[in-house]
Amino acid sequence: MFSKEVLNVSKSRTRGKDKWKKGEKGKGKAKDKASGGGPEAKGKPDVAYPKPGKDTKAPEKECGIHPKCTRVVPSWVVLADNFPTLTMFVLGTILICLVWWPFAVAYALYCGLSIVLFWGLICPYCHHYDTRACPCGYGVLAPKVFKPKEGRDFRAVFTQNIAIMFPTFFLPPVAGAVLLYFDFTYMVLGLLIAFAVVAFAIIPLISKFVGCKGCEIKDQCPWMT
Repeated sequence: MFSKEVLNVSKSRTRGKDKWKKGEKGKGKAKDKASGGGPEAKGKPDVAYPKPGKDTKAPEKECGIHPKCTRVVPSWVVLADNFPTLTMFVLGTILICLVWWPFAVAYALYCGLSIVLFWGLICPYCHHYDTRACPCGYGVLAPKVFKPKEGRDFRAVFTQNIAIMFPTFFLPPVAGAVLLYFDFTYMVLGLLIAFAVVAFAIIPLISKFVGCKGCEIKDQCPWMT
């Protein structure tokens, strides 16, 4: 009798454990279904895929002229385009300083002012405004100071305002000529020749064969036509 009772108790305990295990498994399956888990979800990372039209990269804004949107001028071209101009300014300042130093200070200040005026009077109408397609880098610098302008032909704007650069090109040769006339020296002659070569030969050649060589809209720029 005692042994039968013991066997009945052990069987009832075993059945209770089996029911408890089945209940836990059922709960686990319900949780997997609710959370989207389960065996079929194993190994799949939780990745948020971009939604079309929202998370994807927006297309570039229409600029009217395709080449100026895509061309990016490397930094070495910008340096090559600006270094001769800076050299011209320095040589011009030295020549004018030999006449009278206050004139040289005025010339140096005007050189800087002429660049800023160029940004304000010409660059806002250029197709390369606010892009890295400008070989001299003005397309990046001008927007920091001046807003874009529309409604006028760039060729006409360039032709009307390019005269602001004339004093930087022609005042130093006048000063050199005066110096040579009243007191000829080979130093002044060398400075004058160096200035002329940089201003009237190297700068145009750099623009033609380096800076503006790959520009797709150079036919619209008076500097190249």
